[in-house]
Amino acid sequence: MNTILKHITKILLGLLVVTALLLVFAAPVYAASNWTAWYWNNTSLSGSPALQRSESNTPNYNWGSGSPAPGVIQPDYFSARWSSNQNLEAGRYRFTVKSDDGARLYVNGHLIIDEWHDATNIAYTAEYDVTTTSTPIVLEYYENIGDAQIHLEWEWIGNVASTGPTKAEYFNNMNLQGPPALVRNENEIYHWWGTGSPAPGVINNDHFSARYSRSMNLSAGRYRFTMAADDGMRMYVDGRLVFDRWYDSNLTPFVMEMDLTSGVHSFVVTYYENVGNAGIGVMGEKVGTSGSGGGSSGVTATVDTSYLNLRSGPGTQYDVIAVLPRGTVVELTGNQVDYWVEVITPTGQVGWVSNGYLEY
Repeated sequence: MNTILKHITKILLGLLVVTALLLVFAAPVYAASNWTAWYWNNTSLSGSPALQRSESNTPNYNWGSGSPAPGVIQPDYFSARWSSNQNLEAGRYRFTVKSDDGARLYVNGHLIIDEWHDATNIAYTAEYDVTTTSTPIVLEYYENIGDAQIHLEWEWIGNVASTGPTKAEYFNNMNLQGPPALVRNENEIYHWWGTGSPAPGVINNDHFSARYSRSMNLSAGRYRFTMAADDGMRMYVDGRLVFDRWYDSNLTPFVMEMDLTSGVHSFVVTYYENVGNAGIGVMGEKVGTSGSGGGSSGVTATVDTSYLNLRSGPGTQYDVIAVLPRGTVVELTGNQVDYWVEVITPTGQVGWVSNGYLEY
């Protein structure tokens, strides 16, 4: 089996595993513990509460233009806090807060969702590792004007994770426009939704997009990234566009390599789904030592052929990620493999070209 087929197999197997996990752990986990609720006739939880009461259910309210307690709490410009100790099984949980307007969520004293601003019915999600049997949960909320609602739920999604989270933002359009309809933390960029949705009832099955952001502290070296998406995706490393396949695709895998210096690097992956099946997978692995680290060497060159393929790696076996017309000025990173050189295009995209078609 050649290298590309191995990558395809690994991606598809990984996507199948994730699909199975999603099916197994889809049901929210709720406890019967009572909640203590406080309400204020201001938007900042300030002073003595105007109302304190015990509520038997997890906060799940849609007051519309009304009040949580007519005659006691005003329908606009109020705030609330709910507190409860929940008996949760140890493991990683995904907490979801949907609010109009602002919300904050504390789990075991840690602020895991901080969206204290006006919003129109937006869902926010974060993951947290629970290790104690009695877990205090505090939800804070404020309403400005107009409709008011707050909703909290959580689900057990697996054992305690050992890796840091990726911030995921989902949009109900294909071009990442406007505020996201859903924000949550995820362990990795490895999803296979098929004809379904990343968040049923919140995100469309089709015509949606996503942005995944994460910073990682890496040792210096050459890194190989294997990616597949249905449909389009882009990847930015430290703010530079290094992979650009922003068109409909049928989960075709692509491989690229780049050198990274020692230290913290930012990774941003953007994705869109048109129609039909939806999925995305991104894997990275260190494959060797590096040259100059992928930064500019200060040397420039000019494309000296009608069109020059910019490839994801040093060789014709790597994918074409862009086509550079004659006269394009590129910067050399200093990385070279045989007669292939790594360059940075005027748009910041990083790739490999054949040295024979450059004029210095």
